[in-house]
Amino acid sequence: MYILMSDATATVRELVIRHPNLGVLIYPRDGSVAPKLGTVWAADTSSSFDDAVFLQMLKRIEDRGDCRFVTTPSVAGDHEATLRIWSTWNTKIRNYGLTPAFVAQDGCLPDSLPWRDLGAVFISGTTRYRSGEAAAAIICQGNRMNIWTHICGVNTVKLATHAAALCARSIDGRSTAQFEWALRLSKQPPLGA
Repeated sequence: MYILMSDATATVRELVIRHPNLGVLIYPRDGSVAPKLGTVWAADTSSSFDDAVFLQMLKRIEDRGDCRFVTTPSVAGDHEATLRIWSTWNTKIRNYGLTPAFVAQDGCLPDSLPWRDLGAVFISGTTRYRSGEAAAAIICQGNRMNIWTHICGVNTVKLATHAAALCARSIDGRSTAQFEWALRLSKQPPLGA
């Protein structure tokens, strides 16, 4: 399992070089460009979505086939509203030569995902949803289909252990850089890499 962290600091950029399970998650507003080849990385919309800034990021990372996923915009805590905007943003991200990730919000179940159109699944929503049965079933289905699976907001050892048990391919969280457990986990050989 990879731990994806913002590479906005020199410390993180150095850690990513030394630890095989650390990767990079870039955001539209931080002005990041795609990391060097060989780095595991992805791109997220961030919570304060601005379509113009997001499209600028897509231009900066255009045709980087090594990007594991780019999250599509979503509506926090609302699966139905997220589904309504999915096809527009799925198409836009693919037009930049990138892999779209469907952002699973509260209420999303395995049979309500657009599986044939997505390239990755990004489990979001409330902590209760991210650690619940529906999210676990989505991760397991994605793994069976060999689709990249990611859980965001992993800020505790309990949730990280849960993600590892489900074989999520990657996680992120604001606190992962602060936890000794995250660095210990990052020193383990990559699983299924």
